[in-house]
Amino acid sequence: MNSEISGVIFILLFTLVLSYPLGKYMSKVFKGEKVWTDFLLPLENFIFRICSINPNETMDWKENMKVLLRLNLVFFFWSIII
Repeated sequence: MNSEISGVIFILLFTLVLSYPLGKYMSKVFKGEKVWTDFLLPLENFIFRICSINPNETMDWKENMKVLLRLNLVFFFWSIII
């Protein structure tokens, strides 16, 4: 009984501690500022190219669904490879 309560308290405290730095990071990402995960940009651009996504262009729901299905197909094959 005590271990479950302490586990819930730990998760709540962990979430509270991480909320501020994660919020600052997300704010920088959405503003387009430089963040520490920018080393993953070549991988992100590769995935965009495979799925034929233009990140600077808005999509309607039909284009969004097509891209979502293509991305799921890519990740499906990636999981089979792994």
